[in-house]
Amino acid sequence: MQQWQREIDRLFGNPLGDWLMPEQPSAEDWMPAVNVYDEKDKFVVEAEVPGMKKDEIRIYMSGDNLNITGQRCEKRQEKARDTCRAERHFGRFHRMIALPGRVKTDAIEANYRDGILSITCPKTG
Repeated sequence: MQQWQREIDRLFGNPLGDWLMPEQPSAEDWMPAVNVYDEKDKFVVEAEVPGMKKDEIRIYMSGDNLNITGQRCEKRQEKARDTCRAERHFGRFHRMIALPGRVKTDAIEANYRDGILSITCPKTG
């Protein structure tokens, strides 16, 4: 219901659509920040996914796109607390990154350390 309300607000509150004011991601639509580096023989993709465990993240290829999906769950507090400000995002995410060239899909490697997911994609040929 809230998503419908946001869509109605977006349509009627911004009659020229996203042309003048692009829609900002909502708290329910968080996306990890991603950097892609083109090195001599590989592409390296780094994604910020702090507060997650390795087994909560899935990496796969679809065509020439690298996909990173996961879900960050909110930790429940034993004692009830009143929230004064909430900026941390929780929920599912899906990033599809078009790599700038072809890669050896069977040789992709991933490492996760200190909230940074680093994916190495060796180039073909």
